[in-house]
Amino acid sequence: MLLLEVKIKVMYFKEEEIEGGFSLKSFPDWSFDGSSTDQADADNSDLMLKPIRVYNHPLQFSCQHNFIVLCEVSNQSGEKAHEENGRFNLRQVLANSPNENHLVGLEQEYTFMIAEKHKTRPGYYPYPDVICPEEQGQYYCGVGPANALYREIAEDHLANCIHAGINVTGINAEVMPGQWEFQVSGDPLKAADDLYVGRFLLQRLCENRFNKTKMLSMLVLNLNQIKILMVQDVMLITQIRK
Repeated sequence: MLLLEVKIKVMYFKEEEIEGGFSLKSFPDWSFDGSSTDQADADNSDLMLKPIRVYNHPLQFSCQHNFIVLCEVSNQSGEKAHEENGRFNLRQVLANSPNENHLVGLEQEYTFMIAEKHKTRPGYYPYPDVICPEEQGQYYCGVGPANALYREIAEDHLANCIHAGINVTGINAEVMPGQWEFQVSGDPLKAADDLYVGRFLLQRLCENRFNKTKMLSMLVLNLNQIKILMVQDVMLITQIRK
């Protein structure tokens, strides 16, 4: 299950530190209770968050300087990467080929779904009585209220990604109404980091539009590796492509 977790840390800087600008070194390691995230046993639960990339935070306005600090997870001493830390494995692979100029492009597809009691259906809002959409063709990169559903969220997400410093290269409506995707590119580490922060911003935007959130996973026929974020009456499904 794809889980994105966040803690908020308030820091106080001297005037000269602010004038000198912020960098990765501005943010110290931090700890968290790994037993609460099912990443450690309760009798030895402390894990370390090690900052690895800093983004502008476009959705946080509580103070003048707001950042998203993406972290890797390591053991209590901070010397060994946690077993679920796949980014550490990627760093090792890249370190073994220092003369290669790797460039990757990644896309994230996601679909809005309507939740009704114990069942779900595609989010054909504002046409809740529609059982099936029209045949594929008019929705892909579509325009108009019947074809491009939830465009306001997709484009708001794009604007926030750009403000954050994510190397987003585009978005488009996909083949099903209410289905969208965004793309990122760059060196493997930056692209992977951007993808995760892009997912985080997308989920946060859905929080801002609805009152309650629940995380769950479910199998959807003919779709592989589906992850679902339920946001009150709207469900966000993301299809992860490796």
